[in-house]
Amino acid sequence: MLISHGDAVLHARVDGPPGGVPLLLLHGLAGDLRMWDPQAEALADQYRVIRFDLRGQGLSEGGVEGVTLADLADDAVAVLDALGVPAAHVGGISLGGRVALELAARAPARVLSLMPCNTALTFGPPEGWDQRIARAREAGMEANADAALGRWVADVASPGSRALRRMIVAGPVDGYVAGAGILRDARADSVLGKITARTTVIFGEADVATPLRDSQAIRDAIPGAALVTLPGAAHVPNFEFAEELTAAMRAHLAG
Repeated sequence: MLISHGDAVLHARVDGPPGGVPLLLLHGLAGDLRMWDPQAEALADQYRVIRFDLRGQGLSEGGVEGVTLADLADDAVAVLDALGVPAAHVGGISLGGRVALELAARAPARVLSLMPCNTALTFGPPEGWDQRIARAREAGMEANADAALGRWVADVASPGSRALRRMIVAGPVDGYVAGAGILRDARADSVLGKITARTTVIFGEADVATPLRDSQAIRDAIPGAALVTLPGAAHVPNFEFAEELTAAMRAHLAG
C-alpha cells in the first residue's frame, strides 16, 4: 500500500493476522522493507507485522531534501495512523534502530516496547559520512556496496549477503544520501532521558559498524533496558543469522 505523508509517499506492507499485536519493523540505510523478510515471515504467525520503505528508499519517494530523524519518526506515526494502529512494538536495524529510538522519544504513547538492533546514539566522525555521500553522488550505489557489505555481514559470499548487496546497488542515490546525512548528524540529546519503553538492545557480536560500546550506551540510557548479543553476527544479521535474531525478538515480545 502507498501512504501519503506531507511531501513523501511511503510504501508499506502488512503481514499477519489483522487482530494480531502490531509489530513495526524499520530497515537500515541503503535497504528497504525486504531487509526484514525472514523475521516478518516468522513473526507473522502471531503478530501483525508492519513495514515501510523509509523516505527515498525502496518504493517510497519524495521528501528527502533536508529530511531529519524527526521526519522519519513522524513517518512511522503516519503509517500507524493510516492503519488505525494506536501503538506497536517497534524494532529497527541500524538507521531503522535509530529511527525507532527517535520514535520512542517523540511519541512514547505509540511504542509498546522497543528493540533497537545494531545501532547507536551517534555514528562517528562526519568526514567518513561525507566521503560516502560524495562517492554515491559521483559513482552511484555500486561505489559503496562492497565497502558497506564488508562492514555489515560476516560472510560476503553467503546467499543472504549477495541478496543484500543487490538491494544496496539497486537503491536510489538520493535516499542513500539523505539517510547517510541523518546518521552523520544524529545527536544523542534528541533521545537521552526521553525513552521509557521496555527495551531490549540487540547486538551482533562481530559488528564493526556500531560496536558493543554503542549498544551499551543505548542500554545505559534507557531505564531497565536489557542487552542481548548474537554470537558471530555482524551489523545486519537479518539474513545470515535470521533464526537467532528472530529468537531474540520473540523472547523480548514474550516478555
